[in-house]
Amino acid sequence: PVTSVVIPASIIAIDDGAFDCATKLDHLVIKGKTISIGKHGFTSSGLSTVEIESEEIYIGEEAFALCIELTTLNLANAKIIKIGSKAFLGSSIKKLELNADEIDIGNQAFSSCGNLKTISLKSVKVTLREETFQLCIDISEVTIDSKDENIPLKNVSVGKKCFSCCDLTFFSISSGEVTIGDEAFYNNGKLTEIQVPKGTMYGLDVFKACYANPVVTFVD
Repeated sequence: PVTSVVIPASIIAIDDGAFDCATKLDHLVIKGKTISIGKHGFTSSGLSTVEIESEEIYIGEEAFALCIELTTLNLANAKIIKIGSKAFLGSSIKKLELNADEIDIGNQAFSSCGNLKTISLKSVKVTLREETFQLCIDISEVTIDSKDENIPLKNVSVGKKCFSCCDLTFFSISSGEVTIGDEAFYNNGKLTEIQVPKGTMYGLDVFKACYANPVVTFVD
């Protein structure tokens, strides 16, 4: 049975559904400068570890959705990371650490990842779309920071209900122009501290049902 797959640098795209339901697949390594993973590329596969060494990473809709054994995601060398809607929905990833010039994560991309505890995003521009981390019930801490001390974080967009129904206690954005969408932190009952830049734009009911009454601190 196939347990490990290494995608060489000569491959720049993985077709839609290429490894869909590949339950014997355990470890994926992707090399090369650019990689595009199609819709349902690895949906419901047996993957536990995904390592992508590419500089430009494009992950399609539901590409790793319902990979319930997937605990480790490493995108260490990326400059551009774009993740489609529901790409990792229902996976078992424990922590998310992304470092790239541009990070764009789609609707419900990590929704219902019940083992996800911490998120660290380091970039120049971060876009988190609607319900990106909704129902990640164990998330406690999220930090969004500059990729490099000499290159400040410029833009952060947090979509509608992005972190709704999580277990956040601490959320921080270090700098830049920030927009936080409607009900972004809905029903985070333990959320006590938010650190954001001055001038942050808020939508409606951003802290609805956050019964700990979070304290907002301005970091600029």
